[in-house]
Amino acid sequence: YTGRALDIDPQNTAALVAEGFVRNNLLHDLDSALELYDTALDLTPNDATGRALRAALYTFRGEGKKAVQDAERVLHLAPLDPNRFFFQSLAAGASLADCDNERAVTLAKNANTPPRSDVPRAGDTSAQPVERLDGPTVVAAEFRDQFAEQGDPGQL
Repeated sequence: YTGRALDIDPQNTAALVAEGFVRNNLLHDLDSALELYDTALDLTPNDATGRALRAALYTFRGEGKKAVQDAERVLHLAPLDPNRFFFQSLAAGASLADCDNERAVTLAKNANTPPRSDVPRAGDTSAQPVERLDGPTVVAAEFRDQFAEQGDPGQL
């Protein structure tokens, strides 16, 4: 399907990234995949998924510095992305390829921490079921309790 999409629009970033993924992970054609990722990122430099997958390719090639550069940019580009755990796990691999074991462990631990599902994010609160709309109240109560434990409940 990506071939057809690229026939229709050779600058389709999503198709370029998807085809790069296929060539990298299924066909093990890293050079061709890198060309596709580079083209996609030339067109859309802030594509977090494309950049994350290119970081993974650099990791596979043992190019740790390039892998970390892309992976860290992804984390900066997508701080609230629901797939952040995936980006963090790829960044952990990149850090290993760059021989930064301490950063790799930190990222791997963060990747295993599930996002808080009881806190609605801007833009998706209307999609929350009614019974989940008490999330902000729960969070406010947690903050109040934390301040109370610190001896300064008047802060909230």
